[in-house]
Amino acid sequence: NGLYGYVDVEGAYAGLIACTERVRAELARYHDVPEEDVVVQPLGFDESEFNVRRRAELRSRARSELGLPESDKVVVFVANELERKGFDTLVRAVAGLREPDVHVLVVGRVSAGGYAVELERLGLTRRVRFAGPSNSVAYHHAAADAFALPTRYEPWGLAIVEALGSGLPVVTTRLAGASVAVEEGRTGRLLDDPDDASEAASALDWLLRGGAAPAEEISASVSSLAWPRVLERYEGILADAAGR
Repeated sequence: NGLYGYVDVEGAYAGLIACTERVRAELARYHDVPEEDVVVQPLGFDESEFNVRRRAELRSRARSELGLPESDKVVVFVANELERKGFDTLVRAVAGLREPDVHVLVVGRVSAGGYAVELERLGLTRRVRFAGPSNSVAYHHAAADAFALPTRYEPWGLAIVEALGSGLPVVTTRLAGASVAVEEGRTGRLLDDPDDASEAASALDWLLRGGAAPAEEISASVSSLAWPRVLERYEGILADAAGR
């Protein structure tokens, strides 16, 4: 949920850790937590799992096993819910591209469900694939050319950082906490309106036409969020709290 606390021996908190400045502000606004009691520290990701080398190694196998031609473009969407994550905006954006070789690969505990009729109306039934939950999201990254999550609210959004770690350019919204990890116009595009399919289509078109930085640069842009470096900072935060 984007918030982690640490407590003292008497059970009252010695401080709180929030993953973004926005979460810290929300704690002050909605829970009257003094901002000086909150330290901002983003969450980390597993760089041994999400990296450019592994994505390249898995590429051919993932494409073949998923039945995706190498010449087609694939946008991966990773989520365990659809509405809040902006799935409707994404599929309308893909339909708006009018590019029959663009596919959406959905990874997570979701199915077409109530969206089946809409997908048929948009002509996307055969181009949106629901892969189900996965213990290896990096495998699905390997089949993809871009990552999209036009979320309507996201305290953090680890899937965004993991995609960047894999070297995938990202389309997400400024409402995602992890949008702070996306370099606008370089490693991805940030949407102002999660309901604007035209804006999302323009961003996707830019990504799929190679507008973003090379994969190695995208991955390197989040190296400071790899768990070994993040845990060092957590240790310092907890040591400071213990010394109070």
